[in-house]
Amino acid sequence: MNGVDDLYIPDFDIGKFKESIGVSKDKKVILAVSRLVKWKRVDRIINAIPLVISKYNNVIFMIVGDGDDKAYLENLVEKLNIKDYVKFIGAVPHNEVKYYMNAADIFISTNDLSNVSNSLLEAMKCGKCVVTLNTGETSEIIKNNENGILLDVNYINNLPNVIIQLLNDEKLRNKLGRNARKYALENFLTWDQRIKMEIKFIEELCLKK
Repeated sequence: MNGVDDLYIPDFDIGKFKESIGVSKDKKVILAVSRLVKWKRVDRIINAIPLVISKYNNVIFMIVGDGDDKAYLENLVEKLNIKDYVKFIGAVPHNEVKYYMNAADIFISTNDLSNVSNSLLEAMKCGKCVVTLNTGETSEIIKNNENGILLDVNYINNLPNVIIQLLNDEKLRNKLGRNARKYALENFLTWDQRIKMEIKFIEELCLKK
């Protein structure tokens, strides 16, 4: 695993940040940070939105990232008539991603392959409630209903109901977020630690040779 930056900001003014990007203070934020390419399957998140907003409409889905699939995803938003509930942020310098992470109420990743991406690990370190799919080695990190929500890919149709439940249950969101941060702090290496471990490993190989 790569090193993981700690993007957590203890005294972050969420309301002020939301206002700076044109989002009402009271709206819940569901965040995806991803390259917009087909295998990242951001379309799964967008397709969940109509059912979510039919039950809970004080929400905004923020999509941070850019890629070849952006036009398709924007067209999908138009087709589903959910433009008021989706904000495409575009590519963001890494040192600014932390603002979106700290403003989020829920972080979602629905990749076809492993969902153990840097952005998911950073969201956990920020203490965010994480919703993701049980693909690749994701289940080694996310324990369902303990430090996140882990969905079987065969039950992706249940994603809207999971989001609705979390939007309505602040206590559960906070519990999953706290446990995610606790797990991250106990198990994820910083970049410095990761590099030192690699150097040590190479040195040991050289000595054996």
